[in-house]
Amino acid sequence: NYYYDPNDPSLVCGVSAMLGDYEKTVKEPIEPLSPSFPLFLFTDQERHIQNNNKNGTAWTRVLVNSSLWQEDCTRSEYIGARNNPCEQPFLFNVAKFYKMQF
Repeated sequence: NYYYDPNDPSLVCGVSAMLGDYEKTVKEPIEPLSPSFPLFLFTDQERHIQNNNKNGTAWTRVLVNSSLWQEDCTRSEYIGARNNPCEQPFLFNVAKFYKMQF
């Protein structure tokens, strides 16, 4: 059984995805997170990874490509699923795929 312990911050993380050229910069939290928890940013833009060490960052940045979600395209339970990136490869659907992995 799953049990959420509010005193155990290891069960909480923040996830975001920046795909395509829409966003030019990664937004950092305005204030320090309290309590603190890890933040993960999935991006297909190498420039967001290269800027990872400038002025420090709250995000753990992960460079992704389409091969990760395309592996699921042949699974029968995935075919025909609403908003799946295989049949509707819009950036919103692809970003949602990465966020749903947590």
